[in-house]
Amino acid sequence: MHCIQKGNWPDLNRRVTEYLMRAKEEKIIRGHGTSCHGMEPLSTAARDPFVEIDLARINPEGLIMDDKKPDEVAFRLEEMHNAGKGSSA
Repeated sequence: MHCIQKGNWPDLNRRVTEYLMRAKEEKIIRGHGTSCHGMEPLSTAARDPFVEIDLARINPEGLIMDDKKPDEVAFRLEEMHNAGKGSSA
């Protein structure tokens, strides 16, 4: 799911996530996840079991990222990694 901007995205997108989980079970897709735009949705993605991979925005200059502090984004990415999720920055 692309361009997730709200922290309560799991509730707002329940039908979509259920469809994608069924598609994975039926081997139509290999995995599912999000691209988050903001720390609130990124924090939710780190904890939500739907997210297997997340596309996050991070760079050393702090430009056009999910947070102005690279360390904050890196912390969430580490949280995802520790939960067995993949991430791409």
